Amino acid sequence: MTDWFAGKLAVVTGGGSGMGRELVRQLAARGCSVATCDLYPDTAAATAALAQDAAAGAGVLVTSHTCDVSDEAQVLRFRDELLQAHAASHLDLVFSNAGIGGGESFVSGRRQDWERVFAKTSAPTHPMSARRSSCRGTSAPASSGTRCAPAAIPKLEQLNQAQLEELLPAALWPEGASVEDMRQFLVRASEDFRDKAAVSAAQAAGIILDGVQAGSWRILIGDDARLIDTFVRTNPESAYDYAELGKMAAEA
Repeated sequence: MTDWFAGKLAVVTGGGSGMGRELVRQLAARGCSVATCDLYPDTAAATAALAQDAAAGAGVLVTSHTCDVSDEAQVLRFRDELLQAHAASHLDLVFSNAGIGGGESFVSGRRQDWERVFAKTSAPTHPMSARRSSCRGTSAPASSGTRCAPAAIPKLEQLNQAQLEELLPAALWPEGASVEDMRQFLVRASEDFRDKAAVSAAQAAGIILDGVQAGSWRILIGDDARLIDTFVRTNPESAYDYAELGKMAAEA
């Protein structure tokens, strides 16, 4: 039986690592050609090579591109590049997986940081982080082992103090913590987030693709995503009540 994705052309943004990479790989394995983009050309190229090796048939083509999806000019260039590379006139599927995370202050944070975040799609309960992965529906992989920029910056061990403070403002550092302390804290946190996630990137990608094939309009991944969704829908005026959200999570 022919796979539903076979013969289609899909775009996956943020495909350089994590769930984006798994979406590209699994789509290719199911016979779907893919154009993927990422901020980092090397990681996007590595994903394309991995997916091409996993491709289900000779007609599957996987291409990699460099693109910051918060920049309209780059997105338009990406569109033109991929249509030419795939000799196509249209797309069948778009997975807007690219995301960004931050912890800047509304009062003291830099304007360019806020503008960069809000140039991407954001969820109501995550005003300083954005990730959306969709075709017809939206998934909320809050508990999946994936990476968002700037957490995806290579070699966390080499970040200087200014770069560390972009990821975690100095006001949030424990008293007496050194730059090296915080550098190692972020390395461990990144590894734990990747390795101890309730839902792996591969599992999340599989759930998303199965949901798309089934025609689901909304795809929630992980207990925390379902918890937040329920809270927001039943208490829309309290969507930003993080204390209550934390209490609900602790009781769940």
